[in-house]
Amino acid sequence: MERDSRIFWAQILNKDQKIERQRLAKIVFNHPDKLKKLNQMTHSEIIEEDRKKAAEIRRHNPDSVIVKEIPLLTKANAHKFVEKVIVAYASEENQIKRLIQRNLTEEEAKKRIGAQSPLSEKMEFADFVIYNNGSFEETRKQLEKVYNILKGGAPSAGRR
Repeated sequence: MERDSRIFWAQILNKDQKIERQRLAKIVFNHPDKLKKLNQMTHSEIIEEDRKKAAEIRRHNPDSVIVKEIPLLTKANAHKFVEKVIVAYASEENQIKRLIQRNLTEEEAKKRIGAQSPLSEKMEFADFVIYNNGSFEETRKQLEKVYNILKGGAPSAGRR
């Protein structure tokens, strides 16, 4: 196991010992077993670091609204560590189109989407859903509404 980890890190680190994100993505999204291993190696530390940062923010500004982007929300059980869950919903067609605009191939985009929990599963945990298939302005209005509810402390429909 230790040897496997060394080989894995050697494949993704550059000469300055920084992670080459494109190499990492190519490896983990083409080899689900390696993605699983990476997640096992990193999730607990990421969650702990995230909790520390949130506590620090709250210590300095108790009324702050902290927003986190968590693609593996349900797979990592991260929904247990947040107060509210907001899911941004976009059709698979739009997700693929947007990933292609970020210089991924259609195949790469589909692999990334497939590595995440299905949107339907994420929505089961959602307190709010932002529908992100329309214009920027439509999405912004939805976000403002959710932000105002969160900032004002108004109750949401609640998590199922």
